[in-house]
Amino acid sequence: MQGHVDNDPLRGGTLDQGVFSEQTYTEEMERVFGTAWQFVGHTSMLPEPGDYHSSYMGEDPVIVTRHLDGEIHVLLNKCRHRGNRVCLFDRGNTKSFTCSYHGWGYTTDGTLKAVPFLADTYGDSFHKELWGLVPAPRVSVFHGLIFASWDADAPELRDYLGDAAWYLEHLMVDEALGGLEVVAGVQRYRMPSNWKLLAENFAGDQTHVMVTHASVLHVRAAEIDPRLGALPGRDVRAKGQSFAAACNHGAGAPHGLLEIRVGDAYLEHDLAQARTLGPDAEAWVRERHERRSAQLVGVGADPVPYGFHIGNIFPNFSIVGLGTALDGVGLLLWLPRGPYETEVWQWCAVNRGAPAEVRRRQREVLMEQQSVAGVFAPDDHENFERIQSNLKTAQARRWDMNYQMGIDDEAGAIEHAGWAGRVTRSLSEENQREFYRYWHELMAR
Repeated sequence: MQGHVDNDPLRGGTLDQGVFSEQTYTEEMERVFGTAWQFVGHTSMLPEPGDYHSSYMGEDPVIVTRHLDGEIHVLLNKCRHRGNRVCLFDRGNTKSFTCSYHGWGYTTDGTLKAVPFLADTYGDSFHKELWGLVPAPRVSVFHGLIFASWDADAPELRDYLGDAAWYLEHLMVDEALGGLEVVAGVQRYRMPSNWKLLAENFAGDQTHVMVTHASVLHVRAAEIDPRLGALPGRDVRAKGQSFAAACNHGAGAPHGLLEIRVGDAYLEHDLAQARTLGPDAEAWVRERHERRSAQLVGVGADPVPYGFHIGNIFPNFSIVGLGTALDGVGLLLWLPRGPYETEVWQWCAVNRGAPAEVRRRQREVLMEQQSVAGVFAPDDHENFERIQSNLKTAQARRWDMNYQMGIDDEAGAIEHAGWAGRVTRSLSEENQREFYRYWHELMAR
């Protein structure tokens, strides 16, 4: 890196605001988004050969396709002739993509198949096989989640996920119950914030919930009391407690998880809600709990976690809604749009094998809570807008940000048998410190 963040920007738990500068932003598009594995979609969005949807890797537009042979490809959405976008739609089914400028045509695996006037105007020096759409050299699917990387030498996806793979496998994908299915459509909105502030919020900021969202918690206190179990001294199994996990702590990509919930209170809460939907919903919640518990006991987990509510897979893929059986799963991308703005893309995933009334409730709950018009996102929007305005001013940006919460407790992880990663109490900023540790490691290469 260059400039005033050459050295570790997280000195003793305080963060140099140079990490949010325009110069830094330009560099991180290459050094972070040019190397890291990035989420680009879910296999349920591409059920048939020829299906595609548009996405982004950092600022670069990509097309995610299922080719005629069933293989998934991630292609840079840029015609090799003059650089025009060849796919103009969010999603669909096609046999080919044709550039609207000069008519070059490509198959769904990126092969160049059509060039107007090829025989008459191009000589022997033109080799059509060299001019296909640029593919992401690494594409991998983890239990339906599609990731891609521009780095041909990137580690295997499972190695990159590391400790986080354990939580995704046991507390998210629910393949024994049919797995996840993404509901058609994507919600998009802009946040006046640097992408890192949004990603690290989902990676480790439990504290803000009790302040930023205090009005929501007050109104719904009776309903969500079991979810606020991070307070010390509570009976873990009988009532409810939650923990955080720093995945790949100190080495590798840092993925942070929050509100990993333990205790009977969470199951009781879900059963009470399910009874309002009918006996099929209640039976499904019980089956889900029994299957998950058996699976977790089988891998030696003690205590057995009920779920995790929120998390971030570095760099910019966040997950929300896994803390209860009746919340839809929000899959969020924090897409950088300059140093001072982020475009948020959010999909809703539901349990494919759940009764129809449960899937409907999952969609409704996610939209009520984590959406542009929900009860939580507008609170966050106001805070991030004010933060970002201060990042632009000469005096305000001179002063470091503080990330020291829990820094003196880093030597004492909580020992939960069978759990992956470094488990800590939820009230800590350790996951945020890990986020910037690895970010700086990539930027310094």
